Amino acid sequence: MEQADEITSWIDRFVRCQLPLKRETTKATYAIILRQFLTWLQLQPGCAASFHPATMTETAVQTYVFTELSMTSISHRERTKSILSSFADWLIDEELLGRNPTRGISFPAQQLLAPRELSADQRYVLKELVETEGVRGKALFALGYYAGCRASDVCWFRLDSVHHLTRKSGEVTLGYKRGQQRTLDLINEARKPLRAYLAYKCHFNEKVRRAI
Repeated sequence: MEQADEITSWIDRFVRCQLPLKRETTKATYAIILRQFLTWLQLQPGCAASFHPATMTETAVQTYVFTELSMTSISHRERTKSILSSFADWLIDEELLGRNPTRGISFPAQQLLAPRELSADQRYVLKELVETEGVRGKALFALGYYAGCRASDVCWFRLDSVHHLTRKSGEVTLGYKRGQQRTLDLINEARKPLRAYLAYKCHFNEKVRRAI
């Protein structure tokens, strides 16, 4: 209990001096991360039961962010480092610490996200695969490739979303959330496979009706 009270005292002093104008949510985030670090630090070899600024060494900080937090995201470790750096700067201002132990600590760059645009070879292979799926696959591909529809647009696409579809013009209503729908004019490359699919559906439904 005494250790917890002492940690709380250090954190409260830091927050009061350094974060007076920050939002309460920001103060809470700083307090949580500092408490986790200071609690961990007191359990390390050579550290006293009570926190002493001199124990906040570069080795301690590096061990914490690279070992103790090894299973967390890079962004969380970056945030932890930033908060510990602010805490160390405050200790330096209070003449309780001689050097900021977070200096020189860096993290590997996060892996880049996959490119949002397909290469020419990727588009060619995709078109080849789609063409084996029949008129429906071609129509859905055309909506995404030529009309620029998002994946969610295609997933929620309904036949009654098509309006005034002819050889020379046509438009579709996209979006499944009320207030977020939009109308899109279709170019010929999108109209042609869509008209073929609608004709196929009409022919298929007629055959089913006659069979019944």
